Amino acid sequence: MLTINGNSVIHLITFIIKTMKKQVITIILALTMIYSTGQVVESIGFKGGISFANQTWKYTSDFTNQMDYKTGFYSLLTANFFKTKHLCLTTDLGFIQKGFQEEIPMTSEEFPEFISSYKTFKSTINYLTFAPKLSVNYDFDNLITYLFVGPRIDIQTSYNTDYQTNNFNEFNKSVWGLTYGAGIEYRIKSIGILLEFAGYPDFTTLKNDEPTETSTGLKITGQSYTISTGIKYYISQ
Repeated sequence: MLTINGNSVIHLITFIIKTMKKQVITIILALTMIYSTGQVVESIGFKGGISFANQTWKYTSDFTNQMDYKTGFYSLLTANFFKTKHLCLTTDLGFIQKGFQEEIPMTSEEFPEFISSYKTFKSTINYLTFAPKLSVNYDFDNLITYLFVGPRIDIQTSYNTDYQTNNFNEFNKSVWGLTYGAGIEYRIKSIGILLEFAGYPDFTTLKNDEPTETSTGLKITGQSYTISTGIKYYISQ
């Protein structure tokens, strides 16, 4: 015959209540986090486009070689936080191609003093980029215009070049800089379509060689721009 001890029943009930209490608390915390995220994160999205980048090679001998602009790819994830009526924090994380190109005059062995043609040498440096920004926006019903500015860090991931000899492996792998620009967005309910222009001046020198007895000094700096389109999904309606 099965006998049930009163104390055992009380312990069992107490255990069930504690277990349910933990589950309820967990559910409440999860719902609170989801609600808070919806309040903090206004929108998430994707942007992609074209980058225009060049470099300036300045020698201590007062000679400066301004490289030509080179086009590349640009793509990133973006999110807007803490939006007020006219201000918003934006964070971008993604990929950008920088570098430069240069037209080199070509000569022949028979006539070395004459230029027979020009050949374009391209160099591409790939970066992982992270840029938190402060955006100032103004809404015209469904049309949103905005300006933004903020710090940026680029981390070199790889490079390729047409030059047989190069010194890109000696470049700074982490580059600090600034991001600034403007954009326009058209919002349809929870979807936003945008067009954006941005500038990417570098604060960090890509390479800085001091002059020696056998070589002149060299300072290399970079500059780039992007034109992109994108799409946003608004979490907070």
